[in-house]
Amino acid sequence: MNTVLDSSMTEDIRWIQRFNNWTKALDQLTCFLDCEELNDLELLGVVQ
Repeated sequence: MNTVLDSSMTEDIRWIQRFNNWTKALDQLTCFLDCEELNDLELLGVVQ
């Protein structure tokens, strides 16, 4: 029974990590779209 619990908990942690990664990616995309000046993008290293 412990292995079932451990497996379930591991899957939950994976989903949490996926959601956190998705949230970070969304934040970066939002920042990219909200940057009004090219200079902001250059500072972020997105555009050279």
